[in-house]
Amino acid sequence: MKKINLVMPHYVSTLMWPFVNLPHDIKETEKGTKIDFYYKDSILSVSFAYENNFDRSTINDDEKIIFCSDLGHHIQQPNDIRNFQNQHGISNIIFTHLNGESVDCCFNTRNPFKIEKMVNAITDRNDLLYLTSSIDILDSNPNVFYHPFINFYKWHQHLGYNFLNFYENKNKTNLVGMYYNKIRHSESSFWRSRLYYLSRCVLGDNLEIFKIPTIPLMKIAMDNRFGSSVWQANHSSSYLDYNQCVANIIYESEMENDVNDRTTEKTLKAILFAKTNTFFIWYGPGTIFQKLNDYGYWFLNSEFYDKTSTDPVLDSVMNSLKYLMNLKNKYKSDNDVHMYLLDKYQSKLEQTSKSLDHMINNCPFESNFLEKIISL
Repeated sequence: MKKINLVMPHYVSTLMWPFVNLPHDIKETEKGTKIDFYYKDSILSVSFAYENNFDRSTINDDEKIIFCSDLGHHIQQPNDIRNFQNQHGISNIIFTHLNGESVDCCFNTRNPFKIEKMVNAITDRNDLLYLTSSIDILDSNPNVFYHPFINFYKWHQHLGYNFLNFYENKNKTNLVGMYYNKIRHSESSFWRSRLYYLSRCVLGDNLEIFKIPTIPLMKIAMDNRFGSSVWQANHSSSYLDYNQCVANIIYESEMENDVNDRTTEKTLKAILFAKTNTFFIWYGPGTIFQKLNDYGYWFLNSEFYDKTSTDPVLDSVMNSLKYLMNLKNKYKSDNDVHMYLLDKYQSKLEQTSKSLDHMINNCPFESNFLEKIISL
């Protein structure tokens, strides 16, 4: 059988998605864990590099090495790709976005001319494969593999969201909850603040604002070894707040008029909590919301989404909140409002969970991707 070695940084778990259904053997070696995946007449032998140790000496065999990495911090100019290959003795590269960012985020620029040069440098090469959640470079290039929610796999598998315990809470203490920090000063703070104040105007005291608690031990973990992977940095330390509410408002990191197709752990959590019969109201760019709905991910404001309105996503959010307040005025109890919503929409929550499970376990470009690896 043909054997191909892959060196994979431990943090770029999106690269494992095409391998998820392959038969495999796990081996412990002197240099760490190695997994042999079997595909047709080939063995794809994956070993993992930790920190910045991407030395080819981590592989013992003399077969062709395909190096897999997120190169955003290494490549800022088109010729940097070749320089990076020469520096590390790498014959082939698979390039992916660590967080599923669009090209402009990955290369730290919004200059369209620089982005175009970088995209051409990537997609015009036969020795480089590109995995992305961005439509920026989506074209007919056979070396580009696209899925709008490819980073769901990364959040779910690599950062432990598949190990979270999701318990249903039938005793609802709030109608609507959300995380909001009005001290934030960022490019997106304006529309987040606007969402908060508009929501407060509709809901009054029926809106609960969650706060992330300060946990002294977590400060020890917040160093360069973990960085943004620490759960507290990703709105996870008090995730059980969500199931205390009938519904929750979640807003994405991108601004409402942003064209990037980037989703974060916030959206994934909103989807995962469908398992607990918790309703979510999603706020962010309309392009993302439309794709979420198209891929089977339902939110309460999906029922009120009208793409012909002046501000489709915001209007759907506000109409959802008015709908909830009307129910609260009618039924008086948060628990009774929740029961009413379950009678009407529980099947849509179940379908949302099924859509995620199907995506995690079925990579749509599995065969094409594996064939490309073999042919490199």
